[in-house]
Amino acid sequence: MRRTLRFWAFGLGFLLAACGGPGGGGNNGGGGSLDPSRFQAILAAGTDFVLLVKPDGVYAWGDNRFGQLGVDPATLDHRTTPGKVAGVGGAVAVAAQFGVGENQRHALALMADGRVMSWGVNPYGQLGRPQGYVGSSYQPPDYVVAEGGSEYLSSVEAVDAGHDFTLVLHIHTDQGRRVLGFGDNLGGVLTQEDPWYYDPRPLLGPDGAPLTGVRQVDAGNAHALLLLEDGTVWSTGYNGYGQRGLQGVSDRYAHPVPDLTGASQVSAGRDHSLVLKADGSVWAFGSNAEGQLGQDPNILPQTHEPQQVPFPSGTRIRAVAAGGTHNLAIAEGGQVWAWGSNDHGQLGQGQAGNPSPTPVRVKGPGCNGFLGNALVVRAGYDYSLAITQEGSGLALYAWGLNDRGQLGKGDTVDVPCPVKILTWTP
Repeated sequence: MRRTLRFWAFGLGFLLAACGGPGGGGNNGGGGSLDPSRFQAILAAGTDFVLLVKPDGVYAWGDNRFGQLGVDPATLDHRTTPGKVAGVGGAVAVAAQFGVGENQRHALALMADGRVMSWGVNPYGQLGRPQGYVGSSYQPPDYVVAEGGSEYLSSVEAVDAGHDFTLVLHIHTDQGRRVLGFGDNLGGVLTQEDPWYYDPRPLLGPDGAPLTGVRQVDAGNAHALLLLEDGTVWSTGYNGYGQRGLQGVSDRYAHPVPDLTGASQVSAGRDHSLVLKADGSVWAFGSNAEGQLGQDPNILPQTHEPQQVPFPSGTRIRAVAAGGTHNLAIAEGGQVWAWGSNDHGQLGQGQAGNPSPTPVRVKGPGCNGFLGNALVVRAGYDYSLAITQEGSGLALYAWGLNDRGQLGKGDTVDVPCPVKILTWTP
């Protein structure tokens, strides 16, 4: 949710392009076309903190009680404006911990050379370092170890972070694209037997062998979604609300979501899941307590069967982002849509209030017009982010919950419509 990093394209070449390769296509507002796929990896919305890759480094703001901003929490409780993370130069992608409640927080950055750096706290080994339970204090940025616990992990294409666990998309010499996990194995989300561990291990398919041919991975609170190269969707972890898309799970392994094919992106929320198909339709399953499946929660409180989210006829979606109990989407024309909970104004409608199971267009700054030219959206816990194109540059907008300064606007006051936080040249 999050969550999250959510990618449209993979490959080290793509990740390098995220910080400045040639672009093309899309509505640009008059400054030359920018390819949205260049920027999908540079923004991460954690539980209550944000990470952003700019050409000059990684920036972080919001909660820092666990050092997730890359600063010792003994000296900084939270930060309400973007600040640079020291020691993480050369990053091309970021991931921010996404989980329920006052649990620990951690952060990750994928480097241009395919290695991964992590920081925050590490009681379950979620930083990919051998501290375990004895390492509950803040750990500054350092590299994730390789399989077996020695050297440094490399050949990584993507990273994501759930509730005290980490997932990476890794290129194996013989097996190709597969997912490695480490940290808290809550609900069997990592598919291994041990309850927690720091050394990266592959996620396993139903035959007990590493699942291969993975195109994208996305971590929720205690479940994970995997998009395979053949367009099928697989899931692991907790399934109490049907968020795995399965009626029953008899083992800890990854399994495919039945009858769900033609997928182009997956995004895991707190207790629900989103799948974007290549035809531009969006499907959702899991908890629907706040209408996050696009259905009336009084009629359908939860389900393991994918439900089509009801966008207006002719609307084709090109990206989705699942949050705690709300979601964001970008349509082909760059318009931003939102649905689900709205208790802090995270739907961008000008006021906090009741949830909306029907997608609504996010209003523009000052609640005037509508937000457009969007390239990236991220949904955290009750707050929302969007990167838009403005001329030949980029702008970051934020709205919703701001109790820890996660909107980055210099205070801790919620806002129900997008506020421009910063601009930069890609």
